[in-house]
Amino acid sequence: MPFHSVARRLFAASAVAALAFTASCKRESADTGPSPQESAWPDDPQVLSQALPSLPPAGAGEKLFTKLDPVESGVRFVNPIDEGHSLNRLYYSGFACGAAAMGDFDGDGKVDLFFTGGPVENALYLQRGANLAFEDVTASAGVGGGDAWAAGVAVVDIDADGDLDIYTCNYDSPNQLFVNDGAARFEERAAEAGLNLVDACVQPVFADYDRDGDLDVFVLTNQLFRPGGRPAQRPVDILLDGSLRLKPEFEKYYAMTEISAGNFQADDAGRPDFLMRNENGSGSSLPRFVPVAEAAGINHRGFGLSVQWWDFDDDGWLDLFVGNDYSDPDYLYRSRRDGTFQNVAPTALPHTSWFTMGSDFGDLDGDGRSDLLTADMAFTTHYKEKVGMGPMGDRRSLIERTMPRQLMRNSVFLNTGTGRFREGGLLMGLAKTDWSWATKLADFDLDGRVDVFVANGAIRAFNHADHPFAPSDLIGRTKWDLSKSSPPAPERNRVFRNASDLRFEESGAAWGLDHEGVSHGVACGDLDGDGDLDLVVTNMEEPASIYLNNAGEKKTRVVIVLQQSGANRDAIGASVEIETASGVQTGTVRTAGGYLTTGSTELLFGLNAGEAIDKLRIRWPDGSREMITGLAANHRHVIQRGAGSAIQPEPVKPDPLFNPPHALTGLTHRERLFNDFIKQPLLPHKLSQEGPAFAWGDIDGDGDEDLFFGQGRGTPGQLLRNEGGGNLKPMACAAFVEASDCEEVAALFFDADGDDDLDLYVVSGSYEYKVGAAQLGDRLYLNDGSGNFEAAAATALPDLRDCGSCVVPADFDHDGDIDLFVGSRVVPGKYPTSPRSRLLLNESADGEVRFVDAPEDRVPGLGQAGLVTGAVWADVDSNGWKDLVVAVEWGPVRIFANKDGTLRETTSEAGLGGRHGWWNGIAGADIDADGDMDFAVANFGLNTKYHASREAPALLFYGDYHGDGQSHIVEAEIEDGVLVPIRGRSCSLAAMPGLSEKFKTYHLFASSSLEEIYGLTPIKSAERFECHTLESGFLINDGTGKFEFRSLPRIAQISPIFGMAFEDFDRDGHLDLALAGNFYHPQWETGPYDGSIGVLLRGDGSGQFVAVDPGESGLLLPGDLRGLAVRDLNADGRMDLFATRNNDSVLIQLSRPDRRK
Repeated sequence: MPFHSVARRLFAASAVAALAFTASCKRESADTGPSPQESAWPDDPQVLSQALPSLPPAGAGEKLFTKLDPVESGVRFVNPIDEGHSLNRLYYSGFACGAAAMGDFDGDGKVDLFFTGGPVENALYLQRGANLAFEDVTASAGVGGGDAWAAGVAVVDIDADGDLDIYTCNYDSPNQLFVNDGAARFEERAAEAGLNLVDACVQPVFADYDRDGDLDVFVLTNQLFRPGGRPAQRPVDILLDGSLRLKPEFEKYYAMTEISAGNFQADDAGRPDFLMRNENGSGSSLPRFVPVAEAAGINHRGFGLSVQWWDFDDDGWLDLFVGNDYSDPDYLYRSRRDGTFQNVAPTALPHTSWFTMGSDFGDLDGDGRSDLLTADMAFTTHYKEKVGMGPMGDRRSLIERTMPRQLMRNSVFLNTGTGRFREGGLLMGLAKTDWSWATKLADFDLDGRVDVFVANGAIRAFNHADHPFAPSDLIGRTKWDLSKSSPPAPERNRVFRNASDLRFEESGAAWGLDHEGVSHGVACGDLDGDGDLDLVVTNMEEPASIYLNNAGEKKTRVVIVLQQSGANRDAIGASVEIETASGVQTGTVRTAGGYLTTGSTELLFGLNAGEAIDKLRIRWPDGSREMITGLAANHRHVIQRGAGSAIQPEPVKPDPLFNPPHALTGLTHRERLFNDFIKQPLLPHKLSQEGPAFAWGDIDGDGDEDLFFGQGRGTPGQLLRNEGGGNLKPMACAAFVEASDCEEVAALFFDADGDDDLDLYVVSGSYEYKVGAAQLGDRLYLNDGSGNFEAAAATALPDLRDCGSCVVPADFDHDGDIDLFVGSRVVPGKYPTSPRSRLLLNESADGEVRFVDAPEDRVPGLGQAGLVTGAVWADVDSNGWKDLVVAVEWGPVRIFANKDGTLRETTSEAGLGGRHGWWNGIAGADIDADGDMDFAVANFGLNTKYHASREAPALLFYGDYHGDGQSHIVEAEIEDGVLVPIRGRSCSLAAMPGLSEKFKTYHLFASSSLEEIYGLTPIKSAERFECHTLESGFLINDGTGKFEFRSLPRIAQISPIFGMAFEDFDRDGHLDLALAGNFYHPQWETGPYDGSIGVLLRGDGSGQFVAVDPGESGLLLPGDLRGLAVRDLNADGRMDLFATRNNDSVLIQLSRPDRRK
C-alpha cells in the first residue's frame, strides 16, 4: 500500500516535509497510489524509513523542554471555574479540568490538538504552517459538543477509513462520537454506533481485547453527584427485619457501606463501568458496539479515574487495570483468553493506592517487562502532610477489609513475570508527588530509560483537616458548596529522570517542567517531528501548556510506527521489543494513558550514540509475531505488517532454580491478635507478632532432620517427625500443651545435658504480656533419646521473665558443653526500653541440667545490648574463640569479642559503632572465600516512609513531656534543618490529650517544630535514639575483626528483611543468598511494608552479589515473612527453602533438579 496515503496523519511536517522516505531492510521504495479507502493491503509489505532532523546541538544552558507562549502558538484553551454553571458541583471531582488529545485530524502530516471542555465547549486546533502555530477550527469542525460537560477523550480511526475520529465521555449526558470525513469536518454519530452512553463517564479506552480484529472500548465511570446535595429525608427504607435498603430514586447516587461491624451508612457510590464489544469486525462501515461487561466478568462499581489496557503477563492477550478513587478497590483483570476476565489484584498486587487517580505503564526498572505506576495524593512536605492527616478511625474497618490493602501514596508495581508484583514507590522516590493526576511514563531525555511526569494541583484544598464536613453538612448542599471558599491548592508538576537501578531524580526545574498550578491531563507525542516526545498539559483557569522537547536535536533515537490492514489499522495493542548493543527496550502501541488524555501511537526509543536496532520483535494485536533486523538509528520507521520474518514459537523462558511455592500441609502459624497501640499509642510498629519460632534437628537419631514449629498465644507448639522423603508427621507432646499460653518467638535444638541427643530450648516473648508475667518464661525440654520431650526441672534455667527474641548456642568458655546467648527484645509497655539479654553458662553435671546467668564481669555490657533481634556466634578475629555478634533495633550491630572466656564489646574498634540501624537479624558465611567469617545483616530497607542518614537520622525520643510521670514515644525527623514530629495531630493528641489545648488546629500543629510542641527542656531530657542507616548489607571481615559495610543490591532494599539463608543454589561453587521479608505491622495509617516477593542474590566468590531475575530464580515468597531456612525437604540431595510467615501458612520451594550441575 502506498506509504504517504496511509501514514499521512502520523507525522509532523514542520521539520520533515521535505525529507524523502525510503524502504529499508532490502525493500524497494513504495510508489504513490490511491487513498487507503481505495487501496488493498500491499502484496509486498514494506519497512518505510524517513531520516529524522539532524540539527546542531542546543546551547549548554537550554533546558530539556521549552514552553510555548499561548499567544504565539494560538492555543488559548482554558477550562475555567464557572460558579454559575448548573454543574458547578463537578469542580469537586475529577471531571473539573478536561482532557487533551493529539492526532492529525486533517491529514496534512502535522499533529493537531483537541481539548475537552467542562463549562465550555470542546476545542479543536489544527496545526498550520511550519512554526507550531495552531488555528481554532472548533466551529467549522463541529466538535464543540454543545452543552455537554466532557471529560476523557479517545482518538482512533473507528470506521477504518484512514482518518482519526474523536470519542468523548460526557457527564450524565450522551457520550459523543465525532466521525471524521478526512478533512477535519465531523459528524456526531454515537447513537448509531451504540456509544451514546449516559452515565458518569470519565474515560474511553479502545483496544482489540478479544483479538477478533476490530477495536472494542472500555468506558470508565466515576460518580453521579446529586443536584442540591443530600436529601433532607432519609435515603433508605427500614425493612421489617431491621435491615436498610436504599430508596430506588437514590440508588444511582448512594450505596450502603459498613463502616464498622454492623454499622452501616448511606455513602456516595461509584458507577458500573462499560465494556463495549465491537460487533463489526470487517471495519467496512461505522461499527456497532454492545455492552458485555457483566458477561465478561467485569461487574464492579467504582469511582473510576484511570484505566489501562495492559498485557501485564505478556501472554499476547490484553488485560485491564482499573484505578478507583476513595475506598473502592483497584482492579487488575487478567484475560482468560476467551473474552472474559478474572480480577487477580488481591493476589498479584501487594497493596494499591487508596485514591488512585492517574496511572501509566512502562519498563521502569529496565528488565524488559512493563511496570505500573498509579498516582495518589501523598504530600511532599511536613506541613502539607500534617494538615491533610485528619482522623481516620471511622474508616479503619472498611479499609482493612479491602483486599488488597489501600495506602495513600503512589504505587509502583514492578512486574516480576511471576504473576506477583513487587511494589517499590518509596524506594524509587516516586511515592509522594503531592495532589497528583496524570502520570506519563516515557523516555523524555532519550537516554534509553523510562522517566516519569506527574501533573499536580487541586482547585481547592479539599483535604484540609481543619475544614472537614460531616454527611449532615451535605443536606441541601454539595461538597463544592462547602469547599469553594477554601483557598486553591496549586502544586508544582513533577518530572523524575530515571537514573537507573531503581533511582529517580526529580528534574522538573532542570527540565523546565516545574509549572505551578492546577494541572490534570497530559498528552504525549511528537508535535514537531524531531523524534522526541513533547507534552501538552491541561490546566485549570489558565491556558493549556505546550512543551517542546529539545532532546531529539542532540540524542540518538528511533521512531517506530506500526500499520496493519483491517479495522485496527494503527495496530493498537501491539507490543514491540527492540534489541541493541546496550540491551532491550519495550513499548506498546496505545492511545490513552495517564489521566483522561490521548497521545500518539508512535513508539520512540532513545539509543546510545553509534547504536542501531539489531533486532525488532513485534507482537501484533492478534498475537502473531514477527522480527525485523538492522533498522538504522535517527529514523522514523513505518512497519507494515508482514514486512518482517515470522517468529514461531514464543520465546523460551529459562527454567527457574526453584519450583513454585506451596504451603506445607498442616503447618500454619496462628496468632491471637493483640492491639499493641492500646499500651503505647505512638509505637512505630507492633511488637506482639514476632513469631513463628522454628528449629530443625534430628531428635530421634534416624538421620532425618525433624521440626519444631512454635505458635502464638493460645496454640501449643508442634513437633513433627521426619519419616523420610520429607514426610513430616505430627507428634503429640503434652509438655507443649501445658505452655500454650506462651508466645513462642525462637527455638533451638541442642544437646543441653551431654547425652548425645537433641534437647529443645524455646524462647517466650510478645509485647502483650505484663512485665514479669509467667508467660514470658523460657522453657527447656529434655529429649529421652527417642524424640519424646518433657519439661526440664524448674532449676534447670534461671527464672527468666523477659520478652525474648533469640537464642544461639556456642561453647563460649571451651569447657566442652553448650552455652546459650538469649537475646531480649523489649520491656512490654515501655518501648524502646530493653530488658537484659543474658549469657547462660551450662553448669550441668552428674545428670543434673543447670544453666546460670553469667556474671557481669564476664560479659560486661552484654545485658544492656539493647533491643535485640538476632545474634550469631563466630570467631571474627581468628583467635580460636567464638565471639558474639548481636543485631539490635536503634543501635549498631554489636561485636562482643571473646577473650579467653570473657566477652568485651569491640563494636567501635570493629568499625561499626556509628552505623545505627533497625537491624532485624544476622547470618554468617565466608562470602569472599578469604577464610574468615563475614555477615549479612538485615535492616528495614529503603522502601518505607522513613529516611535515615548520619546527617539526618531517624529519631525517637522517650520521656515525660508533661511532668505527669508518664513516658511517651515521639518519633521525629529533620526537614530543612528543623526537627519535626513524624506522627500527626490526631495520633499525638490521642496519646497525650494535654496537647489539645495548645494545638486546637491541624494548621498550628503542622506549623510547629518538635520543641514548640513538646518543649525544649522535655525533649532534651528525653532518651534519644538514632537510626543512621536503613540499608541491609554485608559486613566484610578483614580477618582481624574489622568490618567494611557493603549495601545489598538495591532491589534487596525493597522491604524489611527477616529471613536470610546462604547456600550455593546454582551449584557454581560460590555462595548465594536468599532473602525473605516484608512487615505487616507498622502503625495502621502507615500500612504494611509488603513490597517484596523475596530476592535471590548470586555470589561470585569475591564478596560481590547480583540480584537474580525472579523468572530465572523462581523465588516467590510473598507475605509477612519471619524466617528462612535451607533444608533438603524431599530427600533428593538438593537444598530447598523453608519459609515461615506470621499468622499464615509455611511456604516451601523445592529445588528443580534440571538446574543443578
